[in-house]
Order: sequence, then structure tokens, then C-alpha cells
Amino acid sequence: MNPISKFVAYFRLQYAIDKANAENAKDGDRYYVIPYGKKLIVICRKWFKYYKRKGLISREAHIDDLIRISFYYTPHLNGKKITPDVMDIKKRLYYGWWKTIRRKNKSWRLAKLVRRLPVIAKIIMKIKQPHSAVAD
Repeated sequence: MNPISKFVAYFRLQYAIDKANAENAKDGDRYYVIPYGKKLIVICRKWFKYYKRKGLISREAHIDDLIRISFYYTPHLNGKKITPDVMDIKKRLYYGWWKTIRRKNKSWRLAKLVRRLPVIAKIIMKIKQPHSAVAD
């Protein structure tokens, strides 16, 4: 992974972790940082249940699945928190997810450029054509 991309990925994850910790400090609930499309979102169990009801998350999903796919989770009220070993695994999982998102984004940009090539070629041809004088 290119160093600039890794730098951006690190700060996106750190921002989401800080947001989760701030929410946890407010009310003490356990918050999870999960991928949602191309973004990271911070949700708690209440919002997880709400998303299941609305159909945004599969109805067969459970809290164990949420823990498995999350890139970070805050400490629980009983003091159980994420261990450094698990955090390393979650970071590797996050960087792998970031690579796939970046690849998809690059292929999308290339496809967009290829679609626009005929339009770009017409513009270049118009620029290269000499202006003809209109004779009456």
C-alpha cells in the first residue's frame, strides 16, 4: 500500500475510533466502528437493532457478527475491552478493506474516463481544426 494511502486510512480509522470513544464517554454504551459502503460508521446495539428492523442490515445478523466485522469496539460497562492482539488483527482487516475500496474507486475512475474519451476526442478535434473564413 502506498504510504499516502496508508496515512489517509490510518487517520480515517483513528477519527472513527475517537468518535466511538467520545460517544462511549457520554453514555457508557459499547460502540462499534464498522464499514458501511465506502464509509466507516459508529453504531451501538440500539442502532444495530434499528438498522436490522429497517432492513439496512441483514435480519439474520447478531451482535457476535457485529463484533466480528467491526474494526474497533469500545470497552463494555463491565470493563471488558479490546486486547492489543485483537486490535492488531482488526487493523489488518481494516487495511485490507481499505485496499479493496481504493481498487474499486480506481477502476470506477478509469471506467469514467473511458466513457468520456469520445467526448474528449471531439473537443480536441475542434481545437485542432483551423477556423475557416466565411466568404460571402
